[in-house]
Amino acid sequence: LAQSKDDIAIQNVIKSETISYHTNKDRKVYISYWQVKPESFYANSSLNGNNYFLTGEDFKMAVENNKFPPDDSATAHFSNIAIKAGGKVGWATYDEKMVFPDGRLDYLHSFRCLEKIDGIWKIISGSDHQYRP
Repeated sequence: LAQSKDDIAIQNVIKSETISYHTNKDRKVYISYWQVKPESFYANSSLNGNNYFLTGEDFKMAVENNKFPPDDSATAHFSNIAIKAGGKVGWATYDEKMVFPDGRLDYLHSFRCLEKIDGIWKIISGSDHQYRP
C-alpha cells in the first residue's frame, strides 16, 4: 500500500520518539515529540502489575524531572504499524520488541494520538502495554 506524506511523517515521529527514549536519553529531544495539552495523557501497563496513568502535565513533569527515560538502553523493532490521519488529527498503533544489551526482551502494544500543529505532527496522548508473545 502506498503511504501518504502524513502517514510517513507520523511513522517517523513514533519511531523517533521511541529511539530518543531508549537510545539518546535526551529528555529535551524526547519531549519535543509531544505537545502536552489539557486533554493529554500517558498510560502504561506492565506484566508485573505496575500500571499507571498520568495526565499530560504529570507526564511532562516526570520527563523533565528525570523520571524518564529509563536507565537501560534498548534497540526497538517495530511491527504491525497501523496509521490513520485525517486533517489535523491522526493515530498510530504498533508493536515494539525492545532488545536490551543484557539479552532481555520486552514486548509492547503501543498507541499514540497525534495532532498536526503548525504543519508538524506531535504526540498528544499515548499508551504502552507490555505483553508476552
